[in-house]
Amino acid sequence: MMDVLSELVTLAGLTKGAIVIGIIAISEVAHWVLRSRAKAAYDASKKVITAFTEIEAASLAYYRKRQMLGILRAATYVAAILFAALLYDIQTFGFLALAFSALVIIQKENINSLFAYVFVLSNFHVGDDIRIGEWLGEIVRVTPLQTVLSGKEENGESNGQRIVIPNYKLVSEIVTEQELKSNTYRRIVVRALYEHGTFDVEFSVFVQRVRAFLDEFLPKRNLDQVGNFRSFAGAQYKLSFEYDENGRILVRIAFISRPHDVTGRREEIIKFVEEMRSKKKPKRQKDTSREDQKASELLDQ
Repeated sequence: MMDVLSELVTLAGLTKGAIVIGIIAISEVAHWVLRSRAKAAYDASKKVITAFTEIEAASLAYYRKRQMLGILRAATYVAAILFAALLYDIQTFGFLALAFSALVIIQKENINSLFAYVFVLSNFHVGDDIRIGEWLGEIVRVTPLQTVLSGKEENGESNGQRIVIPNYKLVSEIVTEQELKSNTYRRIVVRALYEHGTFDVEFSVFVQRVRAFLDEFLPKRNLDQVGNFRSFAGAQYKLSFEYDENGRILVRIAFISRPHDVTGRREEIIKFVEEMRSKKKPKRQKDTSREDQKASELLDQ
């Protein structure tokens, strides 16, 4: 060990170390410049873009640039370590490997995340929407130690959360990919309660009319247009029926739609169902004023 340390403090050893440090320093300066330019361009675009889809695309492009810069930064560090191993002799490299082994024992979770980094990069990408455990969000950055998510609700809306997940958890836990982008389909379910006396028609006629309306109102899509909802290829909607706890018939209307169409289609379906409800007029009260007048005349006589 003393021989190793003596080599490190010699002029040749210091020169080699300066070369390695210089490579890392140049890389850090270049990384900072490129990241600053990307951030400035992103901030400028946010001031002029107003359409949601354009904002989403600009944000995704920015995070992908940052991710690429992060990968290049990590690759530079790996190259610097390998270069240092070539500059110094095997004994010195063995000493460094021993020190690294001790670090592995101390920082077990971080080292596991570091090894999982390659797996995460090869299986997930910036912009992917994933669910892991209780967390749901869009991947905005993958670093050598952690993956950062921008939290989302079930309907795809951002909830303002920034979720940081160690990379090793993406290997050891179940990860589900979602489709929550503004241009992807959502599965929508509209529920309606049918009860005898509430509607002007019998249940069979009610279902027949609902089917006729949905056949005309909802579009038919081929397999290339339904995303991951493959069972909706060629199927405009799906109907299911059951009884609720009060004995009423619960009708579920399931269909897929892009986010910007969801509210309008819900509204039209609910409007159609409500128009079939019975509009019973209140019973007319019997006009007794004339009969009372006749009775009074008879008493007077």
